[in-house]
Amino acid sequence: MSKVWLVTGSASGLGRNIAEAVLASGDRLVATARDPGRLEDLVEKYGDQVRTAPLDVADEAAAYAAVQVAIDAFGRLDVVVNNAGYGDFAPFEQLSSARFKAVIDTNLYGVVNVTRAALPIGPRRLRQSATGRSAIAASGKRASTNWM
Repeated sequence: MSKVWLVTGSASGLGRNIAEAVLASGDRLVATARDPGRLEDLVEKYGDQVRTAPLDVADEAAAYAAVQVAIDAFGRLDVVVNNAGYGDFAPFEQLSSARFKAVIDTNLYGVVNVTRAALPIGPRRLRQSATGRSAIAASGKRASTNWM
């Protein structure tokens, strides 16, 4: 039986590679991105096997809406890959509070938002299921303090 995946940050990098591998394996996917237009080529290639959803992971309501896309389209959600994230490469002491907050909102609260949205929805709830999975991906992006 094929699985239903939700992958955050599917427009590029590791998230895009995961999305393409999921679809190539025959599984179904909700691919998310801040700009879902960047995912149209997946829809053209894989048709009804994929749905797209706009998602800024720092937006809690958007996380719930993306999970709902999986339920509406495929009836369930089996695997969540929390991939969306970024690093700000300014030296820490030069990083403004607003820029630091944006990194934390995306890289920490984004994972919290998507996971909270998905846990009650997954098959017999993701945390209780033998088939449900959640993953946090790291694609080599890191914040630098330049302490040398």
